[in-house]
Amino acid sequence: MRLYEVTEVRPGASIRLRDLLGAGEHAVEERLASQQVARWDLLAARILIPGPRGAPVIEGSPLPIPRSLRERLLDQLADMRADLLDDPRGFDEQCAPFLCQAFLQPLLAPSMPRLVSTDGEEVVFSKSYFDVIDEDALSAALDGARELDRAEGEAMWTWDGPGKRRGERILVGTVFREGGRLVLECATQSRAEKGRKLLERLAGEAVRFRVSAEQDPVQAMAEMSERLGDELGPAEPEIPPEEIAEIVTAQLERHYRGWLDEEIPALDGHSPRQAARSSALRPRLVELIKDLENMYQRALASGQPGFDPSWLWAELGIEEHPQAPGGRAALPLTGFESLERQIPGIGDVARKVADRFRRQSGFDADTVISPQECAADPDFDAFVQAQARAFHSRTGDGDKAADHGNLVGSHLESMCNFELHRRKTFWVDDALAWMLGQTRLEIEGEHLKLPFACFALVFTDRESLRVAESMLSADPDCELRGRILKIATAYVTRLPADGGMGLRVAFTFDALAGQWPYLVSRDLLIRPEARLEAILDSHFPDVDVGERDPIFSSAALKKLLHLVVNAILYATSAGVEPEIRRPAAGRWRGKGGKAGGEAGQARALVSAEEVFFLPGKIDIRSVRQMQEVERAPSGRKLMHRFMVRGHWRRAAASWKDQRPRWIKPHWKGPEIAVVLERAYRMRP
Repeated sequence: MRLYEVTEVRPGASIRLRDLLGAGEHAVEERLASQQVARWDLLAARILIPGPRGAPVIEGSPLPIPRSLRERLLDQLADMRADLLDDPRGFDEQCAPFLCQAFLQPLLAPSMPRLVSTDGEEVVFSKSYFDVIDEDALSAALDGARELDRAEGEAMWTWDGPGKRRGERILVGTVFREGGRLVLECATQSRAEKGRKLLERLAGEAVRFRVSAEQDPVQAMAEMSERLGDELGPAEPEIPPEEIAEIVTAQLERHYRGWLDEEIPALDGHSPRQAARSSALRPRLVELIKDLENMYQRALASGQPGFDPSWLWAELGIEEHPQAPGGRAALPLTGFESLERQIPGIGDVARKVADRFRRQSGFDADTVISPQECAADPDFDAFVQAQARAFHSRTGDGDKAADHGNLVGSHLESMCNFELHRRKTFWVDDALAWMLGQTRLEIEGEHLKLPFACFALVFTDRESLRVAESMLSADPDCELRGRILKIATAYVTRLPADGGMGLRVAFTFDALAGQWPYLVSRDLLIRPEARLEAILDSHFPDVDVGERDPIFSSAALKKLLHLVVNAILYATSAGVEPEIRRPAAGRWRGKGGKAGGEAGQARALVSAEEVFFLPGKIDIRSVRQMQEVERAPSGRKLMHRFMVRGHWRRAAASWKDQRPRWIKPHWKGPEIAVVLERAYRMRP
């Protein structure tokens, strides 16, 4: 038995494991565990090489080990191996019980981690109570104190001050009225003592200290659970879950922005930025980022908001590390290319149907195939029915077989229109995608012109994929829940509509891990006079908004639609010349045999599409500066230079080219000025 780290997962098929004792990597066939593990998980397992079918397999069930034990276990295993250097068999015999104990220990003796404040002090919740002698004098004293800020309309004051470690201001405590008393709440004993002295100095004879009460975090959580337990039942949240997720994600972003310059005990008191420049500390820093990636995947898998640490690699200058996510030198498999690999024959059917319609009289650049026309096509209908029957024969579930057939039909319908218009594909550059996400939609629907009646937009930037990951994590039945996405493809098809233009946006999201791309299709109704912001909420008259799946009303899907509409406007705006990129020789093209070996599999995950690459060149330094401002602490920002959001400029009546112009997000102000990211509070 050995301790392994998961480096790659293909759910329902295989796991790639790296032996942490230095004996290489193994790709093992694994059906059940591969659907539960995430990248960078630790597993104790015994691998059989070869297995019954020739490929390596795990004997029995792997034992999950907390990543927090990684360094300690590796040190202990190294010591054990050194002690038994002359007895390899003895080391093998001791590994199994040792790793089993490591697996059982957290289960048998769970413990609460030691909680510390931002100043490194142990967290002990403290409440200090004061009798109020003179209410008017007290309020005047607290309102006039420079150390305190009063919450608008409430008898509550926040007390902030400089932190010991980072130099920035932190929340030290909270002061509020409770009945006839004044209460000071702090998270550590030393802060409570300083707060008591501060209030007695500020208020003088207006208050009199009464008593303090302290409580450790474990006790507080236990009492809260008991008090707010089963008798209350589930409470309706005052804030929608999506908004809570946005708030939590923003807080995590701010925290890890500061974390980059904090003194980290695991890095011997150095900050991550310092550790990135140290050959001795860099391996430990990499493990910390891998911990964060693992936590992010686990959060997604449980439907909770999480922090995506992918930007930390570039921020710390270690993006070239072998275990970093890496950039996109080539376009990954698009949604339909991935489907062609996994559903034999579906691409051939799409090409047959498209070719048949293309030869019909009346075909032109605006022709699209309607759902009714697809269903009536004999090849289309036969393929969908065959897929439903095959699913039924495997599962025996008639209802699920019908749903499976409908899903195949939905994919195939978009594929037919995509083939009908010769697979026109726009790959949106990562920097441009971020900028388009920061661009306002402020012009009318009449300005939205499609480059083709059906085409694809491809996004590989982490910001777009993070939004999609958040959206999919809210669906407990989504097979891609908890997976890191590699590509999002939006297949855009013009639909007939009275008094305007219909638009079908069929998103396919793919982790490129052997699962089907996940399909989310949304129809928009675009009237000439409608503002584009309103178009994102539009729907056809026959749609019952109250009955549709919540995902169609989610803020995440609206963000992705916002991005798609802006990408369409950009692709058709004045002055934009897409760069044509042709596939390199040897890429997989959806026909022929399977690629063999790791190199062959890597080639198979690269697209064979000829694409219009958008845009030309955007200064990545400008993008990173703007992203830093986005991640800066919330509050009022005082900037000598400030960022102007992207927007669309209408053509003047006298211009020959009446297409809208895209004005990208940019800095405005003196060139020598410095952007100040510190949050300022405005005082009366």
